[in-house]
Amino acid sequence: GTMVIRGVELRPDVFDSLGLPVTVRGGEVGELEISVPWSKLRTESVVIRVHRLSLLVAPVCEDEWDEPLEASRLAARKERELQALAGTIAPSPEAGGADKSGWVDRLMERVLHNLQVVVTSAVVRLEDYSHSSVPFGVEVAMDSLWFHPAHVDSANEPQAAVKQSADEEPFRQREALVCALCAYVLPAAALPP
Repeated sequence: GTMVIRGVELRPDVFDSLGLPVTVRGGEVGELEISVPWSKLRTESVVIRVHRLSLLVAPVCEDEWDEPLEASRLAARKERELQALAGTIAPSPEAGGADKSGWVDRLMERVLHNLQVVVTSAVVRLEDYSHSSVPFGVEVAMDSLWFHPAHVDSANEPQAAVKQSADEEPFRQREALVCALCAYVLPAAALPP
């Protein structure tokens, strides 16, 4: 089945959990399409298509300290660390913990292994008003990005079956094809006040 969502506005905290040195000031996805081959999840790819992505980011700056925002970032960081710690502790069979070899876990690993992401018409703009005496911006635009497993060819057909070992991470063997990548440095005069 296919699901399409149009005009998705990105929340400012969308990438906070990644711990990046930038914060989102605004962004929108013109169209988000998710195609799921429900009857063939083990063999075919789930495809996520992002059309017309525009993203405005700025460096995280000490001058713009926002106590509630920083508290939520700290709480999210602690939650990630707790989840990572919990992942290293194997649940005991007596406690009713499920092992990693459950059917749903294996299916999810397979779906992630076959996952494809296609981004078209993307623009990411960084504006920095605080780390230099003169504000500047950098804009990166691309026509398309195709992020896919190495075992899928350009016709979206699986090549020879690739057996994934149990300890292999799902995004280990990936290829990315980028078309028409452009970068621009924007002078202060080109930035909004």
